[in-house]
Amino acid sequence: MLYTSCYICKSEKKWAKLAVYINGKKKTDYHRAAFILKDIPKGQHTVTLKVVGQDNQSLGIKEKSFTVLIP
Repeated sequence: MLYTSCYICKSEKKWAKLAVYINGKKKTDYHRAAFILKDIPKGQHTVTLKVVGQDNQSLGIKEKSFTVLIP
């Protein structure tokens, strides 16, 4: 289980969601800043967060990636 929290500051109010990828494969979408990723297998994984609009197109906010190690 991985708890993730993020903050996005943008001057324009647009509908957005976080597209979450694990090792390059889309896991799910979230509509909140804090969430828990479950069912991640043991080992090292790269998690990527992309801010996208309702149509899954980028909103011009740089994606963020980080590595986690699940024991």
